[in-house]
Amino acid sequence: MTAGRLRVGVIGANPDVGWAAATHLPVLAELPDFELTAVATRRAESAEAAAARWGARHAFTDLDELIAHPDVDVVTVSIQLPARDDLVTRVIDAGKHVYCEWPLAINGAEAARLRDLADAKGVRHIVGLQNRHHPAVRLARELVAAGEIGEVLSATFSYSAARSHLPGDRLPRRMIWLVDRERGANDLTILSAHALDLFGTVVGGFRELSALLSIRTPRMVVDETGEELAVTSPDQILIHGELDSGAVAAVQIMIGTPAGAGARMDILGRTGRLTLQTTTANLIGGEFVAALARAGRPPTILEIPERHRGPLPAASVAAGNVAVNYVLLAEAIRTGAPLSPDFTTATRLHRLVDTIAEAASTGRRTPVTLSASPPAP
Repeated sequence: MTAGRLRVGVIGANPDVGWAAATHLPVLAELPDFELTAVATRRAESAEAAAARWGARHAFTDLDELIAHPDVDVVTVSIQLPARDDLVTRVIDAGKHVYCEWPLAINGAEAARLRDLADAKGVRHIVGLQNRHHPAVRLARELVAAGEIGEVLSATFSYSAARSHLPGDRLPRRMIWLVDRERGANDLTILSAHALDLFGTVVGGFRELSALLSIRTPRMVVDETGEELAVTSPDQILIHGELDSGAVAAVQIMIGTPAGAGARMDILGRTGRLTLQTTTANLIGGEFVAALARAGRPPTILEIPERHRGPLPAASVAAGNVAVNYVLLAEAIRTGAPLSPDFTTATRLHRLVDTIAEAASTGRRTPVTLSASPPAP
């Protein structure tokens, strides 16, 4: 299995729309270490269309048939958490390597269970936290680690975006889970977590933090039906605290603006300042530009070295970052090399999100620990 191409089955392989169509399917068509052998969707016609378009031999509507098929070595789970049930557990139980989209689980405790189950089964696992692979983010991490701006004194990250592409407080039906805190896939657990993973990749994790979570748009309207939805997940997220390094840090996520300004990260060092800024309002699919300022001089835009660019330079930004994940997964399967972002990475990030919710609920400065207990209701 590890000598030839790794055979992949993609669950959630809608041929026309969605994350798999934008990233996983075109990436697997280009990477030489992989072969797309199976796809699955809820409808036979869409599964067959995806198989025909991307050259897969098998099309399924029964997800367990894909998981169990002998032509599948790796299962990519590209459906959102509210529709996933125990799907990742079933993949692991079948002894298949797994690429799971983020969020991995409902909380840190469940993420740890999946990590431990996968490790006990001996399967390799990776999670869709691909933003850390932005070439400019990789460069920034290298510069900070090398001391190019001296000791980091403080760091900030801000991101603003519209909740959907529709005007006013309208939301397409396919996205209504975003406003439901109980379903585990919302602006705190998705957008904020992606931002926190990117932020932590460059400057390290939080040692302790305080948080404020607010719902400033309490009602949304389903665009197709006019149904009014009560919003229970926060759309304004503010986190501040101390990093493991001792640096002071703040992260702010602002959702619901008419036109978002994208993401900006500022790292103030003792001898310089490093800035990352997205070129669009899209955190997941936008490119970052890195700039470095020293000794009171104006910032200089940095060239990205080739070593930080992914294996598919002609791909979209999001697809290029996903491709890096697949390359890392292939190396881990073939050689036993360490792998990140894996389910251990996901468990730590879920626990950080749990801590943010706890700090906001209690109003107290809260240490970030390795405890997997979910936050109190």
